[in-house]
Amino acid sequence: MAPEPTTKPSETDCAYAAGILDGEGCVHIAKNTLKIRPDRPYFQAHVVVVNTDRPLLEWLRERWGGYVLLAHVAKGRARRSWQWRLQDVPAGVFLRQVRPYVFLKLQLLDLALELLEVKAAHRNRYGRKFMPEWVYEKQRSLFVAHRALMAERRVVEVVEAL
Repeated sequence: MAPEPTTKPSETDCAYAAGILDGEGCVHIAKNTLKIRPDRPYFQAHVVVVNTDRPLLEWLRERWGGYVLLAHVAKGRARRSWQWRLQDVPAGVFLRQVRPYVFLKLQLLDLALELLEVKAAHRNRYGRKFMPEWVYEKQRSLFVAHRALMAERRVVEVVEAL
């Protein structure tokens, strides 16, 4: 279980964190598989911020929990970098709090929040049975929409660079 937050974020903290997310962060829907059911992956919402300034990431961890991990070891001229990570429920708490201030990654954020809402509505409803196909398909469609949006953003970034 991820470490709990130790400080309640203010509105200013939320606005600042939204800027960090827009500039240095990633809102991601991950697809994972279990050995017992490789044909039926499951989906998770992740928030990741990578930076060379570990105190900045510790500041995020203090307010929203999660982990701060080493991302890259210093090599040559490259500096060591760290990453702050949240997934699923804690990611949802963070995303809801920063949403009013997010500008660039709003569509990605909304897809992740929709996935979390679908998961919350069906969590623990089916006992040991697998979720119904329509619930799985809704989650999968959000994953596909997220990937398409990410691909579209990469194309726009390349075109703008030219």
